[in-house]
Amino acid sequence: MTYRQLVENAIDGIILAEPVSRKLLSANPAACKMLGYTREEILKLEVADIHPEASLPQVIEQFEAQVRGELTLVRDVPLKHKDGWVFYVDVNAFPIFVRGELRLAGIFRDVTERRWSEMILRRSEEKFRSLAEQSPSMIFIYHEGRLVYANTTCEKVLGYARQELYSPDFDFVT
Repeated sequence: MTYRQLVENAIDGIILAEPVSRKLLSANPAACKMLGYTREEILKLEVADIHPEASLPQVIEQFEAQVRGELTLVRDVPLKHKDGWVFYVDVNAFPIFVRGELRLAGIFRDVTERRWSEMILRRSEEKFRSLAEQSPSMIFIYHEGRLVYANTTCEKVLGYARQELYSPDFDFVT
């Protein structure tokens, strides 16, 4: 298998960009599908065309740091699909020389589903905490021999501050 075949068959998007103009020079099929463009259309684009306008200052700063080799992985980068909707990727990029010319190679992994899962989990935790803190009953979580959560009612009923309850020396069981 050749390197070309590896790039063409990769499940992550791979894009090659020119560092000064920030023009996109090459994209594998996964990148084309991810962004909704044909390869020919991608070759007419620049870095700014595939990111939401609001995120451009940070994206350009990260792009330039990657060109200088100061930064490799950037997480949760917003990308703009051809139809305008935004999704998120982790970008692993590094400077390389192609036929003597400096280029930036970027590997894009779609992390939108992970971001949604994290957001749903965060909201669930916030709901639990809100309900637990408002409960008139003592609610506590004991894990591996240690108290990891106690609501306000525990403080009131037991007469200890949370810092005391969470202390490794506090014996909740006895």
